[in-house]
Amino acid sequence: MAPAEESQQLVFIDALLAGRANLTVTAEQLTRWAYDPKNFGDDAEGGLWDLWSTINYKAERTKSDDAIAHGKLVELVDAIKHLESPTNDAGEKSKCWEMTLWEQLPVFGANMRESWNCAFSLSRSEERVVRRERWINLNAFVARLTAVRIDDFELYAIWQLRDALEEPVEDSSFDAKIPAAVQWILYCGELIYTSKREYEHGPRVGDPARGGELWKGDKRGFCEERWRFWKSRFAELQHYEKLLPETRELAGKAVQVMESIEQKLHI
Repeated sequence: MAPAEESQQLVFIDALLAGRANLTVTAEQLTRWAYDPKNFGDDAEGGLWDLWSTINYKAERTKSDDAIAHGKLVELVDAIKHLESPTNDAGEKSKCWEMTLWEQLPVFGANMRESWNCAFSLSRSEERVVRRERWINLNAFVARLTAVRIDDFELYAIWQLRDALEEPVEDSSFDAKIPAAVQWILYCGELIYTSKREYEHGPRVGDPARGGELWKGDKRGFCEERWRFWKSRFAELQHYEKLLPETRELAGKAVQVMESIEQKLHI
């Protein structure tokens, strides 16, 4: 659920982005409720869900290339992560879903997953234009979070790059999928290039890092071959006339950034 426009949490975040408040003050304002046992209690999950929803809501509405604003949002999550944990009467750190506040960022991953699942749920064309912009912005935010290892969303990079590059271009949704994938190259490209991480697959966990229809490799994760395939697909898509001009331009930019990363790291 999106926060109300007059949400006090949004007011706090807006003050941070406008330079009227610092990170420490904002992090404390957003989490003050958790230090009151009456407010924490049985509704800890709801309070955490509202907190992360508000931050994601703001990230979706912050242009992907606004490095200052996105940087502050990333720093805000990190500031919350490093707050002193509230404790119970026995002096034990508070938990939700068996995760410690704040160092393990409880509920943040689940909240982000819901944002991912709702990416293209709107059908009317004018709504899809808005959702496209917000989807690109959210990917930029999560890529930045991942690059500095505030939380582990590496698998989300594979999901987005697979959706955009490992499937045939079939409809206008690729004018959102491709720019969203580019955000991962722009803001998390070095981590993606150097990662050798593979993901478990099987009946119990499914196959989350599987390849798409066009990717013939057998790795369930990151590897040099998959990186090269992604780069070749971006190179093809920058000339694909059925895509919007801005999508093609971003695909070309991704190729340039990937080549720069290769030259810089030459692993």
